[in-house]
Amino acid sequence: RRGAGRAHALFLMGLPGAGKTTVKRRRMHSGDLDIEPDRFKSRHPRYARDMGEETDEEVHRWSVRRASDAFDDALLDPRKPDLVFDTSGSNARWLGRRIVAAREAGYTTELLWVDVPVEIALFRNRNRHGQWCPERVIMDKAAVMERSFQELRREADSVERLQNWSERGDEFDRAKWDLYVYPGPRTRPCSLRPGEEGYGQAPPGAKSPSPSRGSMRTIRIGPWKRNDEVAKEKNARLSWMDRTYRGNRERFISEHVLKRRDILVEPNRFPYFLPPDIEHWTIWSRKTLEHQELCEYMEAWLRAREPHNVVAWNYDDNRGCRTIDIWHVHIYFQGSGGQPPRLRQSRAEKSSTPGPPRPSSNRSPCSV
Repeated sequence: RRGAGRAHALFLMGLPGAGKTTVKRRRMHSGDLDIEPDRFKSRHPRYARDMGEETDEEVHRWSVRRASDAFDDALLDPRKPDLVFDTSGSNARWLGRRIVAAREAGYTTELLWVDVPVEIALFRNRNRHGQWCPERVIMDKAAVMERSFQELRREADSVERLQNWSERGDEFDRAKWDLYVYPGPRTRPCSLRPGEEGYGQAPPGAKSPSPSRGSMRTIRIGPWKRNDEVAKEKNARLSWMDRTYRGNRERFISEHVLKRRDILVEPNRFPYFLPPDIEHWTIWSRKTLEHQELCEYMEAWLRAREPHNVVAWNYDDNRGCRTIDIWHVHIYFQGSGGQPPRLRQSRAEKSSTPGPPRPSSNRSPCSV
């Protein structure tokens, strides 16, 4: 699509992980000027492969400024080199100004959106080596890409939207499964990737989905964990409990959580980082509930709370990881249609317990 006798400027847009680099290699010609912020990042004094989010943002902003300077220099170059400007394109106003500037400088402008679902972008980003992008960045950009493209297409001489994935392949299904077992957004790369030992493996105490017809215990449990912030809050809670009750955590649960009850099911105050339609609860009991007894209790508990949108549940007995010596297990509920569960507790089940203030939490203040 290169205009005869006119310099050509190709503007690439797409999510990190969309495959723009591969597409660019196919579209570039010998002598084209490749302008991409990522190519400048390694020159920043704080650049590292394992940067935290704040440093990553600082380095990214710096590299974008360097790329913008290189772009401006190219437009002023009397030789008018053909160029490729490679950005995400999520900021339509910012990129649109550069498309207009290139056209006014005598360039034929082409906009190419390398388009993939956000699930695939996240999956590819996780599998890249040394090019990790914080997942919140990808998810935020994905929310505005369609609108940005519609705005930008009005500025370019020619426009193309390239679907850079195959609907006939299994990549999309693998990407969705990866997000299920390792939910996003993550602030650092996953430690295990497909094909590695232990990938997607549930903890030892997690129950497999029930094969019984009619059972709601059908959630497939992943290797879910608390994020760093929630884990820190839980440890602070346990430390407070030890100081206040002289190490007798069981007394605290008995007096302030169970109270006069024998069994209590409640939201976990320090929940695991889960898929958006799954919620983490806890069941406490003064006596051990065996598998069948627990299943019967939970199915009856759910029936007693209808109507609700829960379509599945399962449990993990937290084997070998209990920090309090009163029988309890992790319960997971899944809502319908990708929505979080909507469950109500009776007034008798709701409890207010003492403890250090946690203004950021809207969870029940007693589960651990």
